[in-house]
Amino acid sequence: MDSFSVTGSVVDGNVLHIRLVGRFGFEMGSEMRKLWEQNNGISSYIVDFNNVSVIESSGLGTLLLLRKVAGDEQADIILRCAKSEVLWALQVAHFEKLFTIEES
Repeated sequence: MDSFSVTGSVVDGNVLHIRLVGRFGFEMGSEMRKLWEQNNGISSYIVDFNNVSVIESSGLGTLLLLRKVAGDEQADIILRCAKSEVLWALQVAHFEKLFTIEES
């Protein structure tokens, strides 16, 4: 199993900044869900993929679940990524139609 980490901090009182490191699959998705459940009442999310090597389909599913929890159409979620492989996976899934994607 690849090593991974999920950390988060609340910024400006209502933005949860989630930092992911490693392979974004089922295990990391479970940890990410725990993080947003511990911080209910948050209105905006920034998910930092700058240190993610690969996104698996279960990781994409976790992002869709976060969108649903955050209010679907009203969701304020920014996905930040620097690696072309990660950006490509998000684009192939057409996530630019559901999330704000920032290249960093």
